[in-house]
Amino acid sequence: MSNLDGFGTVVYVEAGGRIMPRQLTGGTNAHSQDFSELHFGLGDRSVDQITVRRPSGQVTEITDDSSNTTLVVQE
Repeated sequence: MSNLDGFGTVVYVEAGGRIMPRQLTGGTNAHSQDFSELHFGLGDRSVDQITVRRPSGQVTEITDDSSNTTLVVQE
């Protein structure tokens, strides 16, 4: 199991032939904290696939069109 906040998780969104990666981090420098949501600006593209890779090695794939929604993916 990964850490409770999911720090280090990498999410890949495939949409319209483009792959967009984002990593969930706890902070980028000393005395800082990052927002714990990942945002993907898709424009008018629809989602082909979402791949979630956790630090524990667990991988989750989501293949339904999740455009214009907020997803919560738990380990």
